[in-house]
Amino acid sequence: MSLDESLAQRTAPDAIRLERLLDAPAETVWRYLVDPELRGRWFMPGPIDPRPGGSITLRIEHGSISPEPGDEPEWYSHHKGTESTYRILEIDPPRLLRFTWDKGSEVTWTLEPRGEKTLFTILHDKLPDRNELVGVSGGWHSHSAVLAEVLAGRTPGNFWNTHAKVDGVYEAAFP
Repeated sequence: MSLDESLAQRTAPDAIRLERLLDAPAETVWRYLVDPELRGRWFMPGPIDPRPGGSITLRIEHGSISPEPGDEPEWYSHHKGTESTYRILEIDPPRLLRFTWDKGSEVTWTLEPRGEKTLFTILHDKLPDRNELVGVSGGWHSHSAVLAEVLAGRTPGNFWNTHAKVDGVYEAAFP
């Protein structure tokens, strides 16, 4: 994967959109969004009550996404193992999941079949400031890269090594 093919785009002062073509049908990708164990293989595990008004709990365990060793950044240490619970705003299996996020922002995951593949789109909007915009862009970029590897049947590299490849990219891209 080249870095440019999957960069998030700023779609508004408070929003980013990232698209990634995944090598799996939408039904398979959907399971990786809503099954707590499968979600933990690329993003964050945690229980979900998959209905409008239900909740999704996410536990930060980025260091356990891959067996490949790597150094976690110092700023991450106080987040490790913490859980946050968000409210599901909209759900339409296997096409759409929209939920609340930190600081009043919202995340929308959409899946569009493309033959045997799926276009996975992440829209993160209502971000409170540029720092959040930059931070979530690097995070979504890295997590979706891990998901692409997992769905292709490959063992993903260490999350933090993957994240380091975009460290600073979004800082420069979103002045």
